[in-house]
Amino acid sequence: MTYSPGGDESLDSLMNGFIKKQLKIIPENITWGGQSDLVFSGLEADFMKPRIKEVDDLLAKGVNVTVYNGQLDVICATKGTEAWFQKLKCQLISLV
Repeated sequence: MTYSPGGDESLDSLMNGFIKKQLKIIPENITWGGQSDLVFSGLEADFMKPRIKEVDDLLAKGVNVTVYNGQLDVICATKGTEAWFQKLKCQLISLV
């Protein structure tokens, strides 16, 4: 499948259709949507704070952690996420 900006398929359709199917981990009742002002306001105090220790602790306890990131993430670009992964101490991670 090819997505072209301005094409017939909307970004919502792409994310809730093809991408959701490919990831195989998003529950049926969850849909992708653009940024929610309510959610943004509720979480703004937590933006840009390091959570390396907390994620390391979870991984060390065997908890599966999924990090979503990509072209649609305007808060933290992919290069920033890759650098963040390199700072994790736990060796149980795999970059997919």
